[in-house]
Amino acid sequence: MISYCYGNTDTKYMLYDKEKMIGTLLINDSDISTGFVNDLDGGMDFWPIGNINDNQIYMPVSVMDFQKALDEGKNNNISIKTIC
Repeated sequence: MISYCYGNTDTKYMLYDKEKMIGTLLINDSDISTGFVNDLDGGMDFWPIGNINDNQIYMPVSVMDFQKALDEGKNNNISIKTIC
């Protein structure tokens, strides 16, 4: 689930369990809602906007967003790895 506030540019990402009727806000260590934290390879956090099949999801990333993530990684001494 994604929430938007038109007066505010912050987007909030939440997982919602329909059976238990409980929502969990996804936040990082800085209390910023970023979607799923990519702790697999230290890359960008993500929030899928669609799926290809039951096993694959996708999220388009602009060059500007990718550059911003690289710059933030340099500032925080976080190494961003690529998987080939």
